[in-house]
Amino acid sequence: YRVVRLIEIDGSSILELQAPGLMPFTPLMRPPEGMSAERWLKECIDATSSLSVSKEHRHDLLALLSVFGKLGYDEKLLMDSITEDMVNESLLFQRYAERYAENAIKPAVEEALARGIEQGERNATIGTILSFLEARFQTTAVRSLQPLLETIDDMERLKQLAPAAASAESLEKFLEALSH
Repeated sequence: YRVVRLIEIDGSSILELQAPGLMPFTPLMRPPEGMSAERWLKECIDATSSLSVSKEHRHDLLALLSVFGKLGYDEKLLMDSITEDMVNESLLFQRYAERYAENAIKPAVEEALARGIEQGERNATIGTILSFLEARFQTTAVRSLQPLLETIDDMERLKQLAPAAASAESLEKFLEALSH
């Protein structure tokens, strides 16, 4: 193995080569004598932006240049020099963004789905109780129980009330079961 110190490499010669694989490292290479760090960074970005490669590849190279550039430059300077659009159009960035979005959104979707299923089961159980009671007793009186049933949050309690509704001798007997 041979250690390569990027700061010891003449960055101008690499920019002249226009070797795409080396361009992301150029900001860390030695700038021309007397050139400010900010001007050198701009030269590296401009050279990378003008490479004869596909647009997608160019955006990937600029995204990588910004990653490696953070090792030697102020982040604000990099963000001012490499626009968010350039990085966002990078296929590499898009893949990571999609993966992040999936990982961030997946638990929220699963939780919402679970709540929706639970709410659907709760509504179905209340509907079953009301159907049992309506089949045997006056509909208006039975429907007046719906708000009371909807206040019950315990699913097990609601499930226990379904057989009680099916076998209650009277609405009053069901109300007794409801109050216990």
